[in-house]
Amino acid sequence: MYIAFESLPGNDPRIDNEIKKITQWWHYTIAEVPDNKHIVWLSPVTLSKEETKADILCDAINDELSVRKSVAKRGELRGYSGDDEEADDKIIHILTEKEKSIAVSFMRKIISNFAEKQLSSLKEVAMIKKKVQQAKTIKECKIIMKNYFDYNCGSVSNYEDLKTTLESWKNPEIVSLLPKEKTV
Repeated sequence: MYIAFESLPGNDPRIDNEIKKITQWWHYTIAEVPDNKHIVWLSPVTLSKEETKADILCDAINDELSVRKSVAKRGELRGYSGDDEEADDKIIHILTEKEKSIAVSFMRKIISNFAEKQLSSLKEVAMIKKKVQQAKTIKECKIIMKNYFDYNCGSVSNYEDLKTTLESWKNPEIVSLLPKEKTV
């Protein structure tokens, strides 16, 4: 079974030898676990095998990825191409409709799970989930992430920020503060 769960920084003590980490994306670890493994405490989302490879697809800009020719194989996209590689080792991969669909499905699951875990207002969670379900493209998912969760990447940096503030972040430091004294 394949899952995604919110990552902890550093060496995550929740991961044992039965949880096989595949990759990470945004604030999430993507892993394979035995079907009978008790993992409810991780609050994971279940992924298809195809979705476990969606992390690179989610980084597409205008449905295109720059990948290294030397490691890219159709259907097995690994190895980002950066500015430091030689131009003759780069290719532009144009996402297929299936790849776009896989990426959007993956992003919808992750964003919805993040909202459930991080927001205490059921109204805000429902609003985010509704927007996520309406998103049909990778770019639309990224814009939701930018507007509500401070996600930033080059493909959405030019879009106007809605300046939408979510009021119900689950933050133990805020919850444990004493009420402010009223001033007259």
